[in-house]
Amino acid sequence: MWRKMLIVATRADLSQQVAQAHAGLGLCLYRAARLDEAVEFLEQAAKVSGADRIALSGLAEIAGLRGDHALSLSLFDRLARLPPISQHGDERQHQAIVSLGRARAFLELGRYEEASEQLSRADTHFPHGSRMRIWCAATRALLEARLGQKENARSIVVALLRRLPSSSNDRSTLTSVAGAAAWTWLALGEYAKGREAAARYFAARPDPVWRPRIEYCDGLCALGLGDREAAVAAFRRAAAVSTQLDYARKAQKKLDEISAAT
Repeated sequence: MWRKMLIVATRADLSQQVAQAHAGLGLCLYRAARLDEAVEFLEQAAKVSGADRIALSGLAEIAGLRGDHALSLSLFDRLARLPPISQHGDERQHQAIVSLGRARAFLELGRYEEASEQLSRADTHFPHGSRMRIWCAATRALLEARLGQKENARSIVVALLRRLPSSSNDRSTLTSVAGAAAWTWLALGEYAKGREAAARYFAARPDPVWRPRIEYCDGLCALGLGDREAAVAAFRRAAAVSTQLDYARKAQKKLDEISAAT
């Protein structure tokens, strides 16, 4: 139905209203892990002012999920160069979102100093107590763990999980915190806690596109606990989502390694 309504997708001169519809559809397809189709709509939307911000943000996230973090950074840079939003507060929040996206890309690349700089920049622009400040803190916990600052990482993640309700309408915050917590516990070598955080993440019913990253983490935690059967099951779930996703491919590689070793 959507494709019939948006047959004008091939036109170069999309109206702002149609472009916004393209961006919305592109994001829906992206969350469903239908990445090629998502990119098609988002690239069209990115050409039109008024839809370009959300479209470029989606494209940057897709690039990261595919494992192309250099492209992701390039798209976030392009996003940052767009004309300022008229409302000062909205522009500050936009730039903070860009900084958080950059921080996550730098973290995946192991460029921790740059990740820390971008996180600090994002944190100063997000309103105190906002859910986006919580997202920054969750990312900071993982960064601290990977830098070897174990006590800092542990204190941050424990505080975040303590404040996080067992059920919430804010699925984005719940999954952001629980997902980052799983990876943080893995980096700290606390595998049982990593699996607990992963279970909390999946209980929030995340979008399919995000599942392989945490399934992969859960599998690594299971291996750390010596539970090969649980690890294989987690890796299989991750690999089954889409071969376009970086962590789905990593999961398949793990499955191949486990199979070769038996």
